[in-house]
Amino acid sequence: MRISKSAGLICIVFLIGCGGGGTSPSVGLEPLTPPPTPPAPTPLFNAEPIVLNDPQTYYSTICSSPVISSVIPIDINTDEYDDFVIHYWCDQEEFGNSVRGETANIIVAFISDGFGGYNVDNYNVFGESYPSLGGASRKFKVFDINGDGKQDIAYAMNNEDGRSAYSWEDQLSNGTQPTVLLSTETGFTVERMGEEDWGHAVSITETGDVVFAGFNYGTQAYRLQGEEWVDVTSDYPTVSPSAHLIKNDTIANAERRSDSFGFYLTKVTNGIWERFAEYMFTKDFDIQWETWNNSGTGNYDTYPVSTFYGKKYIGGMFDTMCEFDGMLIAKLNAATLKDGSEPIEGQYYQETDTYPVNMLMFFALVDEEIVLQDSPITNEDINVNYNNWTCNDINSDQGNDIVASVFSETWIDSREYRGGVPIVYLNDGTGSLTSVDVSEWPTFSQEVDTAGFMHDIDNNGTTDLIIHTLNTNQVRADIEIYTTNSGI
Repeated sequence: MRISKSAGLICIVFLIGCGGGGTSPSVGLEPLTPPPTPPAPTPLFNAEPIVLNDPQTYYSTICSSPVISSVIPIDINTDEYDDFVIHYWCDQEEFGNSVRGETANIIVAFISDGFGGYNVDNYNVFGESYPSLGGASRKFKVFDINGDGKQDIAYAMNNEDGRSAYSWEDQLSNGTQPTVLLSTETGFTVERMGEEDWGHAVSITETGDVVFAGFNYGTQAYRLQGEEWVDVTSDYPTVSPSAHLIKNDTIANAERRSDSFGFYLTKVTNGIWERFAEYMFTKDFDIQWETWNNSGTGNYDTYPVSTFYGKKYIGGMFDTMCEFDGMLIAKLNAATLKDGSEPIEGQYYQETDTYPVNMLMFFALVDEEIVLQDSPITNEDINVNYNNWTCNDINSDQGNDIVASVFSETWIDSREYRGGVPIVYLNDGTGSLTSVDVSEWPTFSQEVDTAGFMHDIDNNGTTDLIIHTLNTNQVRADIEIYTTNSGI
């Protein structure tokens, strides 16, 4: 029988024997080697933190449980890791009492061993084991003032430790001298200067002049010439103790008036400082207000209420400023009643019956006029409390970001407890700022009052997470550093 060519082709295609018995070997059914398992992604944060152990043996010499005023990373011994200067000071045991004398305090220097470990080394850094800054501290600035290639620290100083501030004599008692930690070959000298003041703000100009501002005495400015501090206050106008920013011979000054608050700009024209623009919010009305350090005394003062974005807030005022992509950011600090109600004109309220509110406002200078801009932040969280925040590039993409070191406080039941993790707003490259999901970030090892910030502690090009307690009250006040493996 003749087999057609087409039938033969069918047999070939299907590999089936035609006209006879037997089977063909299987083709295409050989076992395949499975693809390699992709490596697990490298986590953003290393699991085990670097720990700066609680220096209780040092701060216990001033009181049993001081607050932690500031944790400042700064290079002291020029190894791979940055070091830390931490300031501790003591609250009054009972607030509102009339007290005289310096607020008990101590500074502690943690020095890196170059391998991720830290030890207290006050004696070699400061020349003594129990150094003092001269009181409580508020804001600070870091800058190489003496031009030795190392950073120095200027502190706005006061004695605002919970003592009374109602009478003029009590207000004076809240004052102490401004202070600078000036770098040496091995550490710092503590430099105190000028008049005692209730210091709250400090700035350092591009040329290294240090400008302090306080509520009692006013503006004080000093210039380091050789080894001497020279008073150059007359070179500057009055600067605000609430908030001010000095850059390129221009000063932004926060200001509160009887009927409004906001800020104004001054600049040098032919050697004279002149105001040239301002932006003010008009208050709605006044209430009677008892501050936290007068709590229970019955001493009330007139205090303003203003409306922002459709809601009334108590005591709005700008308390810090930052330059951001050609704009000025002013942080508004205000308060809202814990019960959710709005304040009523002329009524009596205590600060202890409120929650703090903080919001960032963006301003641009257009044809010598200050213009409030739409916020570039998507879903800003304003129901938080914080003093310190930064507006710089934290992920090396050439765009300024914002990190707010919010207080994670266990006593505020109605607000999210963050475990010390800051709020991070990242720039998307167009100037818009989006909140980073930090829900999977590491938190402090204890559920206590904490705050955190971002800083490249190991100088590998990626910012790390530093978390510390707000006080040392019945907790182990370690500082925990979670280093990163990549950019955020």
